Amino acid sequence: MPVSLSDFDSMLDAVTLERLGDPILYTPSGAGVGSPIPMKAFVDHSEGVESFGATGAIVGERTVELHKTLVPARPDAQCVVRLVDLGQDFTPIDPRSDESGNWWVCKLKLKR
Repeated sequence: MPVSLSDFDSMLDAVTLERLGDPILYTPSGAGVGSPIPMKAFVDHSEGVESFGATGAIVGERTVELHKTLVPARPDAQCVVRLVDLGQDFTPIDPRSDESGNWWVCKLKLKR
């Protein structure tokens, strides 16, 4: 039976995540205070130019990729993502599934 690389996606995702992922604490919505789940995810810290009419500004943006085996339910605004390395809490916004259907990709908004 022929085998393609995509047949190994879930196994490769788990190994890559364990070795290269960023440590986070994820608190799903409905969870009580003090019940974060330690896990690894891929966090992207990027910047871009946002246009404000005749002017523009460089803005920072953070996104997180959460593996659906670790976070099966779609993240919502009640969830909390703590970036351990930064020591800051964020709210996932605009969650969507990636092309493979294996990951949640969410923008992160700093909790104030």
